[in-house]
Amino acid sequence: MKPRQMRHRLTALALLLLICTGASAQGRRKLDFSDRFRNEVGVSVVLIHNPLKDGVSPAFGAYYNPMITFVEIGPDFSFSVDVPLTVGAHIETSFLPSTFFYGHFPVLIEGSFGHYSTKRFFQPIGLAVAAGYGGEYTDKGIGHGVVFSAAARSWFIKNTSITIRYMFHLNMAGEKGYNSHHIMVAGNLGRFFEKLSHMNKISKMMSY
Repeated sequence: MKPRQMRHRLTALALLLLICTGASAQGRRKLDFSDRFRNEVGVSVVLIHNPLKDGVSPAFGAYYNPMITFVEIGPDFSFSVDVPLTVGAHIETSFLPSTFFYGHFPVLIEGSFGHYSTKRFFQPIGLAVAAGYGGEYTDKGIGHGVVFSAAARSWFIKNTSITIRYMFHLNMAGEKGYNSHHIMVAGNLGRFFEKLSHMNKISKMMSY
């Protein structure tokens, strides 16, 4: 191949790479902290499994999940770091005859699609899946284990966005912990929520 032809091909390749890089940069919006931070606040029911009784016993508590988005892909998909905290109390039952403070403190990586995934979402319903690791405080002390989560998000009533979340804690600490099922119902709040009403109007207009 002649040097001139080589230079022409290299120039064309460089231009192509610049175009692709520019398109990618346009598709990825630079995020400031207010764009990154989301949070859910609500209540939780934790079903604690007692292997000695082969049954579950409920603990009731409050739930708070701060989420920091670290990447957005288009208007309807994002990845975030979640810290879904639960604090509450377990009252003595026949399946678990002990009254104690309950706490659960996991860190998850979550992929979210649709509603509440970004400030530009256009979907009335959103879904999310997550996985990570968490600590658990019970009458047995401090345990730990793998955590899996799935969530659904949508508008509840006008201008009110909610999340319904399920989590499973797989105990890895032997006798120091329990397997547990978590069910949360929470409102999506904070500065991030300010633009959701506007996005909801756009979503409705686009559906017609």
